[in-house]
Amino acid sequence: MKAMINIEVKKLEFRDENKVSFDTMVFIDLTLTEEAKVKLLEDWQATLKKTKFYVSTKVINETFGVMTAKLKIDWADAKNKIKKVKEALSIEELGYDKTIDNKQGFLLLEKYREKYGDVDIDKHINDGRIVAHLKREGINVIYSKEELVRKLAELAGLEGRDFILSKFRQKSR
Repeated sequence: MKAMINIEVKKLEFRDENKVSFDTMVFIDLTLTEEAKVKLLEDWQATLKKTKFYVSTKVINETFGVMTAKLKIDWADAKNKIKKVKEALSIEELGYDKTIDNKQGFLLLEKYREKYGDVDIDKHINDGRIVAHLKREGINVIYSKEELVRKLAELAGLEGRDFILSKFRQKSR
């Protein structure tokens, strides 16, 4: 008996402008590795003139926290690395609104629960908040290594893309 291979074919979407953003783990990769920056630019090379990169202030704050607390990078060095990646990729920072995005993020996780089953809302509330914020800002593509974030993006009407350097798949519940 032959093994069946399922291949997901995504419909090619043509847009006037690609507004691309990232979750925290992808932004950390972009901040700390040249390879990530190169691969991102290669991914969008054909449409680079119509592609703009954005990042949520919530993602920047989480990135800074991971870099200083978990990776033990000096405070000033972490700030400098974040500034440099924003400049190198012309990434625009998007202001996070707690009043709107916290509520919409929770509602998005409830929608996820209805469609896919149980989800640990406490563990993933920030994922929902980030996706809700990016949706409100008109982002149409979100990169994430995490399957749950990509599904949240799709539930919000956005394209969720696996990050180009993913070596490990994260399964979330």
